[in-house]
Amino acid sequence: MSSFLKRMAVNAAGLTLGRYATKAALASPAARKMIVTAASKTARALGGAAHKTIVKRLPVVSLPARPSFLDGFGVRRPADGAQIALIDAEVVGTRDSALVPVAVDDKPVAVSDESVAKSELAVAPKKAHPVLKGVALAAGVTAGVVAGAAAFTAFAVAPRFSGNKALRAHWDEFKKYRYAHRGLHDIKQGIPENSLAAFRRAAEHGFGSELDVHLTADGQVVVVHDSHLQRLCGVDCVVEDCTLEQLRTYRLLNTEAGIPTFAEVLSCYDWNGEDELPAPLIVEVKTYGGNAAAVTEQVMKILDRHSVRAAVESFDPMALRWLRVHRPEVLRGQLAENFLTDDTTSDLSAPKKAAGTALFGNSLSRPDFIAYRFEDRKNPFVDLACNKMGAHLVTWTITSEADLITSEMEGAPGIFEGFVPTVRSLIR
Repeated sequence: MSSFLKRMAVNAAGLTLGRYATKAALASPAARKMIVTAASKTARALGGAAHKTIVKRLPVVSLPARPSFLDGFGVRRPADGAQIALIDAEVVGTRDSALVPVAVDDKPVAVSDESVAKSELAVAPKKAHPVLKGVALAAGVTAGVVAGAAAFTAFAVAPRFSGNKALRAHWDEFKKYRYAHRGLHDIKQGIPENSLAAFRRAAEHGFGSELDVHLTADGQVVVVHDSHLQRLCGVDCVVEDCTLEQLRTYRLLNTEAGIPTFAEVLSCYDWNGEDELPAPLIVEVKTYGGNAAAVTEQVMKILDRHSVRAAVESFDPMALRWLRVHRPEVLRGQLAENFLTDDTTSDLSAPKKAAGTALFGNSLSRPDFIAYRFEDRKNPFVDLACNKMGAHLVTWTITSEADLITSEMEGAPGIFEGFVPTVRSLIR
């Protein structure tokens, strides 16, 4: 366990931890309590150990030993001031004899005055310098805080630890495919993102697809990226406030394509029971107004009615937590990026950005894989979760075949957009 904490401290408690994790951790009362408790307990243990180690190497203060004598009953007693003066006088007056009576183990013996002088330099109990004792204690406290922060970080970003053979087999198949971002769309050909034409095209090429789902006001699940439809449909309304009938009247990016339902998209990847299995899907659950449980439950009900292979991911840990509690057999992934450098996330507070970047939502979701922005993947928290703690990595959104190859060479399936790569992944 100690070697594990050392590795955690080296990997996760450096400058980046101070930059990303501190704001997020201090924003939560529960996290503050956890940090204080872990740090104080670890500080006491490590502080005591550091104090003992340092004190052993400190200079000591030597005090003269106090003389003793035998009383009339043969009992050894410490000498008082007058007796010490008398012994000193006797020593001065008998230098020619060079012998002085002293008591050792309650028996009178004669020793030389040279031995008496040496005895006066006998070492007293060790006393460390107070300043150095403070340094030792401070070092122990610092080590404890670092170890406590590292332990908290490790707990917060840990993925699901599962020996489930079915999940492992699911991932082994899932990682072999390349995934078209919002389908294999190409607006130049009149095929908009998240349209039925885009998903059919991806399936025909042998690619999996990544798609986005929302819950409408009347409880239907539709496939569209933005909650607010101004960019995609040119209307000032929100998907979650609209009924399916209303959404059917809108068109995507000035084309004839409409907003499809989740069931309609799944039909593009349904297995007919005879031919080769179609590629899997990555379903991103988009939550709005605290509807994580409702939308995730509806997504799973629809998936259960289709013969498709799918993994579910979300930026919202609460959606994945619902899966963790109610559908643990589903492969689930935590979406994230470096929110601190993303200008499009200005609606998020600094602590939420830091927590999202640092994958602290994993403490709720315990994901099987981390779906992280390709450009931001060289991140100590991604390294901790994936390379040290066993989570799988998926990268997004890749815009060149060179980057797609780089991701796959690192063992991470990629979600691509803007080009048509070869079908075969390098991950086999």
